[in-house]
Amino acid sequence: MEPRRGREIRAVRLLGDERSRLIFAAAAIAVSALAIRLVNIEWSFSNNGIDEGIMLERSLLIGRGFSLYSEIPCDQAPFWLLTGSLLEGDVLNSRLMNSLLSMLAILACMWAARRIGGDISMLICGLLLAVDFALVRESRLFSLDAASSFFLAFSLPFLVSYAKNGDRVLLLMGSAMIGLSAASKLHGGVAVFGLLMFILLEGKRAGRGLRASSPDMGASVLGAVLPIVAMMLLLGPQEMLDGMIFDQADREFEPFLKLSILAFFGTNLAYLLPLILIRRMWSAGPENRLLLLVSLTMMAYLVLQPLLFYHHMVILSPFLAVLAGSLVSMARAEMSSSDREKPEKLRGPRIPPRTLMTVVLAGVIISSGFVGYGLIAQQEPAQSYISKRLADLADEGDYVISGDPIIAAYAGLPVPPDVVNAAFRMYPDLTLETIETALGEYPVVAVVVCYRLNELGGLTELLESEDFVQISSEYFMGGEAGVLDLFQDGIDPVSLFVQREIAEERMLPLAS
Repeated sequence: MEPRRGREIRAVRLLGDERSRLIFAAAAIAVSALAIRLVNIEWSFSNNGIDEGIMLERSLLIGRGFSLYSEIPCDQAPFWLLTGSLLEGDVLNSRLMNSLLSMLAILACMWAARRIGGDISMLICGLLLAVDFALVRESRLFSLDAASSFFLAFSLPFLVSYAKNGDRVLLLMGSAMIGLSAASKLHGGVAVFGLLMFILLEGKRAGRGLRASSPDMGASVLGAVLPIVAMMLLLGPQEMLDGMIFDQADREFEPFLKLSILAFFGTNLAYLLPLILIRRMWSAGPENRLLLLVSLTMMAYLVLQPLLFYHHMVILSPFLAVLAGSLVSMARAEMSSSDREKPEKLRGPRIPPRTLMTVVLAGVIISSGFVGYGLIAQQEPAQSYISKRLADLADEGDYVISGDPIIAAYAGLPVPPDVVNAAFRMYPDLTLETIETALGEYPVVAVVVCYRLNELGGLTELLESEDFVQISSEYFMGGEAGVLDLFQDGIDPVSLFVQREIAEERMLPLAS
């Protein structure tokens, strides 16, 4: 048996090995990223408007036998909702699933970054994604935007390898990941247009015509559409197209929301570097050109689409983090090489590695500050406290209606399908008649009037005519709202209406 001292010396030597230090650093980044996402995840510190609650309730209803689109009105792509239905819309488990996948997505990006720029590129990429405030927020939620971003990240190892060696099988697999991204959130599919542009331009650089590039373009399109086609065959093509595309055609263009772009880059300063030095990055190799084209294509889409929120920007994070890591690694290699060894093909202005690292660290500090504040300041959200009261009131098979669907999701209770989407920007419109129909068709035991429902004139009179009574706020309001979301007001005011029979049976205090 090896003496203890001998084992200790061997361990020290292993830790001092360069490869071991690299593995340790990469593992530390991945574990830290996951830890950040798991702290008090049952509370979270951002509820993404009311989107998360809507998606969780849709998943819960699918898990209980309702059909998406035909029975559950839906304005989103289906794949992640179907995945969430396997967990029956459970808030904690659904968030844990997203958080675990976020760590795998970061590892995929780190692998791609190392393939392009080596170890330094990998570590910088991982560090940026670990604390990316937008990505951290969405990774702690059951978020379709996060899921779309994860699948884009999973495409990178395949696409970067394809850009290096032209393997069409890898291209097909990478495109399939883009397809799964689009099947989770439709805007992820925009990446395939950047990929097609890359294939065309690289073919032109190599002196190949359109015909020579056609097989690669065909593989890109085939891989991307297969997941969508599979979803259509499962759910019905017309219903799915209506929900995802045609029913959204009436959304107004809101220029003010484009400030989300400034917020995103303001908390991720390093992501600006490849765009500022785009000429230099373009000349650095096909992998960088691929990532630039996809990033620019998606940025153009985000600017031109009618609505843009901060959480939409996470689809850019994987590509820009890899590019930022590649840029710093490239600058360090250039600085350390002799004049004779310096690559002549690089064009455009050059920024010293120390300056680049200063920008990277400044961005990491800013983003980490927002993340740290969110984690430290978060408290049990008011929605969670109200949900506990709802769960006490309902029996198996009962339904509730809530202006903020996350309240029903916390309680594990279904919302009638036609009133799940309580967002202000939705189709079809939520009206008083919709509520009245839901009360007649489903055994609704309670109605939480908040957010969008506060805008429905005559709702109180309707509920009273349906034999609901208003409960004292002291009964159901006990917690404090968590850290203020920078992009959404709170859910106040809140009123709780309960069926009279249940209120009398439980001796609930009525509102004065």
